[in-house]
Amino acid sequence: MSKRETFFKRILMDLLRRYEGFKKHGNKKVESLKDVVASMKEAGFPFHVNKEKVRRRSSGVSESPCIQTRCRDMHQLSPTEMVEHLRMGIGSEGQMVHVEEIAARVASFTEIPKELSEITQSALVCIGITMLYSHQKESIEASLAGKDVVVATLTSSGKSLCYNIPVLEVLSQNLSSCAIYLFPTKALAQDQFRALSTMVEGLDVHLNIGIYDGDTSEVDRTWLRDNARVLITNPDMLHISILPRHVQFQRLLSNLRFVVVDEAHSYKGAFGCHAALILRRLCRLCAHVYGSNPSFVFCTATSANPREHAMELANLSSLELIQKDGSPSGPKSFVLWNPPLRPKTVVESTTGSKPSRNRTIIMRRSSPIMEISNLLAEMVQHGLRCIAFCKTRKLCELVLSYTYVSAEVSYLTEKQENVRRMRYRVPKMFPEMKRLGTPGNLHEAPGTCMKHLEAFPFFLEKGNYVGNVFHGVSPKG
Repeated sequence: MSKRETFFKRILMDLLRRYEGFKKHGNKKVESLKDVVASMKEAGFPFHVNKEKVRRRSSGVSESPCIQTRCRDMHQLSPTEMVEHLRMGIGSEGQMVHVEEIAARVASFTEIPKELSEITQSALVCIGITMLYSHQKESIEASLAGKDVVVATLTSSGKSLCYNIPVLEVLSQNLSSCAIYLFPTKALAQDQFRALSTMVEGLDVHLNIGIYDGDTSEVDRTWLRDNARVLITNPDMLHISILPRHVQFQRLLSNLRFVVVDEAHSYKGAFGCHAALILRRLCRLCAHVYGSNPSFVFCTATSANPREHAMELANLSSLELIQKDGSPSGPKSFVLWNPPLRPKTVVESTTGSKPSRNRTIIMRRSSPIMEISNLLAEMVQHGLRCIAFCKTRKLCELVLSYTYVSAEVSYLTEKQENVRRMRYRVPKMFPEMKRLGTPGNLHEAPGTCMKHLEAFPFFLEKGNYVGNVFHGVSPKG
């Protein structure tokens, strides 16, 4: 970039000198840069044209991903029709490598266990729960029996109640018992803090719920160490702040009854190895220093080996697996979308007595970000409500902006656009979302056809808002 900047400055200074020379000697009346260029051409100044770049552009070989040309039809399509439309349209290059229809499933309800205390039953009534799904009841009974449990059911299947109910039941009966909730992100911690606070609101039970993370002030940290009975934190804070100063948390660790590990499937790779060592250290401290034996409750998305994975995380000898999902689910179309191979020009510079630049055209996968943006724009155009799960906030912004470009829609107001981006770290944004219309009823919200589009970070539990068509984009390769 510095070479380009130096070259540009040199050419610009040359232009200015010539411009001043033309004006000084009165050779020609010069009023604009266009006149300067015309005069320099007459004077024989060399203007070079990169013919190779012009040839590449004219031949259609592009070095950057482009927005695909889509159909202009706006008629409504059903999910099944949309799959076929994608196959014949923007997926005509064979991107759709697998399609699977997942049948609907009806709910399996059970009665709330009568063994639960009056406080716990009142808490369920406060949040409008009169029946439980079968997997919820199974998990609650196993946890109250002192077993370590892993719940592996679909998104939005009510896994939060699988640990909130046993924790509330035990802590309301034993006023010294405590629990630790571990979440991989601050957003999830805030979400569950609100859910649990709403659940116990107005009840004659003092759980002293609090979030202990990097944003917690020193005053609040001191209060939580001395008073909290439900401590919501993350593996990083457990490692950096709690375990090294475990003497300050003696009250909590000596009365620890439950350790809840939500989103257990996210603890994999190097991060998973570190989290496993932290959990094992927590178990050793509880067993050998403070004489407590907490029960573990793991919640994870569906995976091939949830039981083995959870047992490795906490080094447990036995674990109760709950994976028979009792929650309802609508029909789904699962589409695996593989970005197509496209030509890309690669410039290789060689060194030596006669340096040269060799240009070769290779085949590379197109950008998954551009592919998912084109897919979202196509489906929004045909009336399907869509949601894109992205790994980071930056990717959410990119997908959203590229989708706007692809759909040629740029007239959303700034306020609506900011709400659609779901800045999940700002709790004040959720009332605004409700006012404008949540993703569940976006068809009633003000705005344009882009109201059917949302972009969420991947870890946000919003499965109940997911629209009709699911896609997966495979990695580049």
